[in-house]
Amino acid sequence: MGVLKMGTVALDGTKIHANASRHSALSYEHAGKIEEQLKAEVADLMPKPKRGYGKCSRRHVDPR
Repeated sequence: MGVLKMGTVALDGTKIHANASRHSALSYEHAGKIEEQLKAEVADLMPKPKRGYGKCSRRHVDPR
């Protein structure tokens, strides 16, 4: 069995006050619904390429 070698570990004692609420928390199911809605919105906002766009863009690429 090998020995795990660790580097320096330092704790600074910072205390952070958590502000979590049952009412503001998202359930996994609700987060999934929001994700799907955002993906649909992004897909609608992204411009759709025109037919033959790939061929035209390759012609103007700098061959360096």
